[in-house]
Amino acid sequence: MPSDQPHFDELFAAQRALDDALLEQLWRQWRLIGASATTRGAHKSAATVVDPEALILASLLYSFREPRLGDLIADWAAQNVDLVSVQRIRNLAETYPADVHEQLESRLAWFAEIATTEGADPRWRPLLKPATERDPMPLRTGGKRAVRAAVTSPSCLLLSLRLGLGVGAKADLVAFLLGNQTPHSVREMANAVGYTAGACRRSVEELSEAGWLELQTGQPAHYRAHWNRWHSLLGPNEVETPRWENWHQRFVLVAAFSLFCEHLERSLKTSTPAPSAVATEMRVLLEQHRNVLGQLEIASWGAHQQVRDWIGFGGDVMQKMAGVLDPHISQ
Repeated sequence: MPSDQPHFDELFAAQRALDDALLEQLWRQWRLIGASATTRGAHKSAATVVDPEALILASLLYSFREPRLGDLIADWAAQNVDLVSVQRIRNLAETYPADVHEQLESRLAWFAEIATTEGADPRWRPLLKPATERDPMPLRTGGKRAVRAAVTSPSCLLLSLRLGLGVGAKADLVAFLLGNQTPHSVREMANAVGYTAGACRRSVEELSEAGWLELQTGQPAHYRAHWNRWHSLLGPNEVETPRWENWHQRFVLVAAFSLFCEHLERSLKTSTPAPSAVATEMRVLLEQHRNVLGQLEIASWGAHQQVRDWIGFGGDVMQKMAGVLDPHISQ
């Protein structure tokens, strides 16, 4: 074994922990929105808003490792696909690494087939492809694995707003602002919800004119949604305000790191990559996802906090990320 291999093994160990944690998080979120899924236990922290498009994309991507996800996605879609945004799921899919996006396109075609046939939703027809261009998904077996989502649940805030306001930017922006309880600019909201800045600007201006959002003047303008104005409509008094988390950005980071490790593993079968080259690639990956890592407060670096070992640093960061996705890892 080359002398540098043990150092690379830190990355592979982090990848295994991260993949396990991601699957646990996927099961947890599916259970919150009406699917039958077993998890390691209830999350003790405050309720978070489930992002259906982010959840579907990550689940489609990881269905190769856990075939049961295919059955679960199909059953849930048959009951709830009318609450899923076609445009948004396409927008979010494009933010995955290029190699991953190619896989997602073929699996989205499979999802579109389920949506149009069993979900009877014609909006998904543009995503259909011939069977030869779709990834083969595991054959479905008997049993019902999902019901209609209970939209009064705190975690189903986004689905509830879509049911009432329609599937589109307005419902998603309200969910984002209610889940944050702090003012945000149009650009910040667009980055979070996955719609264009123009669509978000038109939507928040109309919502503000209707009195549903509070406009805070400035450069740029910021908007805020007060939970006390929506609370009686969206949930009983004892329900805690669900929090919006950037699940999509986290899932993309996991996918990017897994792809990085796959490339490294293939390289090791034929040669020993230079540690400096691997370190550079690790640094680039972390820089690309610096925003979400900073939001989670699990990694920071800069002029006053330099990193000398990007391989070890990257492995440590990804182990921490696993603990974010599955709190049982850090217990």
